[in-house]
Amino acid sequence: MSPAITSPATASSAPIDNTALKPTDAGVKKPAKKQKAKQTGFKKNQKAKLALQRMHVFYKIKAHRSDDEYKDMTFPEQQKVLGKLWKASPENPRNNA
Repeated sequence: MSPAITSPATASSAPIDNTALKPTDAGVKKPAKKQKAKQTGFKKNQKAKLALQRMHVFYKIKAHRSDDEYKDMTFPEQQKVLGKLWKASPENPRNNA
């Protein structure tokens, strides 16, 4: 005779182990996120950078004109004269405030 076929319902009548179904923390961990630096004074730094860029443009335009009176001066002399002009210039953000 052939062996009797048992139904799956009768074969798994034993209680199911619930610990195997519970989620665990095992597995691949994601790296911790880097903390962003506090942006205190961000606008202040940005304003300073923009002012510096404007000053550089001012110096470049004034010092490198073709009909320039600063061409016969040495570099440190040029910087002194242009610095005085920059302080009084309307392009200087400090003069606008």
